[in-house]
Parts: sequence; structure tokens; C-alpha cells
Amino acid sequence: MQIKNNEERDAILTAATYAPSGMNSQCWQFTAVQNPAILKELNENVIRIFQSIKITNETSLGLEDIKMSGEKDYNFYFNAPALVIASAPKDYENKIADCSLALENIFLQATELNIGSCWVSQLTNLCNEHYVRRVLDKIEIPEDHQVIGCATLGYSNESEEVEIHRN
Repeated sequence: MQIKNNEERDAILTAATYAPSGMNSQCWQFTAVQNPAILKELNENVIRIFQSIKITNETSLGLEDIKMSGEKDYNFYFNAPALVIASAPKDYENKIADCSLALENIFLQATELNIGSCWVSQLTNLCNEHYVRRVLDKIEIPEDHQVIGCATLGYSNESEEVEIHRN
């Protein structure tokens, strides 16, 4: 189900902007995608890239996992109805820390609103690949930006509280 309530969506995106940033630069950009056609196109292009990876004896286990995730039913954003893409200028030194802190605020605010969320990183390494870049251009993510991470958002199918165990 889409995040229909604009107040909830706006609260989540606003929470991101309250995160600290190096020298208070706030160089980040948050792009919220709820258009099913755009999400589908992004996923199809991620799969296309994954399927093109050549597995050799030198391929790490991680790459084999990526290759397997290029299967037909793979969905990098777990079929969530919303995806927030955090990006920042490639040449900005603090981009990873700044966007990571902002994404954490997104997750905390989503939890407060009983909206499920998950960090996904596939676009981080694929944002400069031609097929993915074409879609990022459509949703106005600047070409000089690096995708740092994404937050999937949606209403959980789980009705009960999940106990979290930490060491």
C-alpha cells in the first residue's frame, strides 16, 4: 500500500533534513519514488545489470549472491510501495556520513509512524551504470550525485510487535 498520507510522507522526509551534516552543509538530496512504473523500471534495470555479471573463479561470494539475485523474481526494494533515494555530490567528502545519518532519521521516523522500512544499497554501486542512470535522470537525481543508500517504506504485513535482540 502506498504511503497515502502526505503528512506521514512529509514527516519522514523532514526528519531526514534534521540530521547533522558536516559543516551543516546539507548537500544531500532525498528523492521519494512511489510511482510503480518507475520502481518497476529501476528494478528491471538492476536485474539486467546483475544478470550481466560474469562469474569466475575469482568472483567473491558476495558477487555470486548478486548474480543469484538477478533471477526473474528478484526485487531489490522488496516490492515496497515507496523508495527514498539519498544522494549527494560525488566530490563531497562527507557524503556517506551525512546521508547515512539522514537515512537513520528516516528509519526512526517511519518506525514512530508504524511504517515498515529497510535500508537497501544496490543503487549505491549501480547508480553510474547506463541503464540505472537513465532512470535516475528521469527522477531528477543529478548526474554529479552518488547514491549513498535507499530506504524502502511501506505498511508492514506483520500485525504483532517484533522483539529485537541486540548483543
